[in-house]
Amino acid sequence: MFTTKRSVALWASTVFVAFMALAIGWLFVADLGFLKPQIERWISERSGRVLRVDGELSIDLGANSIIIAEGVRFENAAWAKNANMLDVERLEVHVRLRSLFGGPAVIELIDLDDALIDVATSETGVSNWAFVEPTTATDASAAPSLIRIKEIDVRNVRIGFASPQRSSPLLVNIESLTQHPRADKMLDYALDALVGDRRLTLGGTVGTWSSILAGKNILYNLEGKLDTFDIRSDGRIDDLARPSRPHDPSCVLPLQGPTSTTCQNCLGSMIGAKATSIFPGR
Repeated sequence: MFTTKRSVALWASTVFVAFMALAIGWLFVADLGFLKPQIERWISERSGRVLRVDGELSIDLGANSIIIAEGVRFENAAWAKNANMLDVERLEVHVRLRSLFGGPAVIELIDLDDALIDVATSETGVSNWAFVEPTTATDASAAPSLIRIKEIDVRNVRIGFASPQRSSPLLVNIESLTQHPRADKMLDYALDALVGDRRLTLGGTVGTWSSILAGKNILYNLEGKLDTFDIRSDGRIDDLARPSRPHDPSCVLPLQGPTSTTCQNCLGSMIGAKATSIFPGR
């Protein structure tokens, strides 16, 4: 009798383990996009805003998980002027699944096409992207670690910034934003955008990728132009989690333009402030 009970328990355990293995294996080979209604409802209920995915939703779990979403619409705060705070025609994200549990999150690829993003602040200083009450904790160790992104392909993304301090929203049109790895483990990046009616172009390198993953000793350089101003900078970020620490002495950001008055007016028009508030006493 004892042997029979032990045999039954052994077989039950074997069947259970086999079932769990099959279930986990199915999760990693199945496309979980069929759960779209449940995902929409889950996010909508917890955010208090309606999320819709009008097009395809594909979720392929694996060591490098792939998420593809088309026609994403995320409802704005009730006090905001625009109906949606996010409209995305197509988004593809490749993420290291293990990094979501141990942090920091590692994104292998972000591919984004045709998006509208509304960033607004209410009269009481509340952001439309705030879904929970802000905490009063100031412990830096409790702050979330930054996301690491390896490759970026972004096209035609428009971002609107509105606040009580601005007489009209600041519109940023990102025509192209790319970042791609090189053979030497450095990452090349380039940005082409309009900030209001002023052209912004930036390009350079950052890395190495292993340094970015570690968040230590990240080398970078950039060159660009904002309207009539030349921008150049290069240096080293000692600690990505504590960017306030002293950086490499070569880390400088010179701006070269026609006159200081023109610089004041240019920056003032972009942030919605008077020139004298940017450079007091000038």
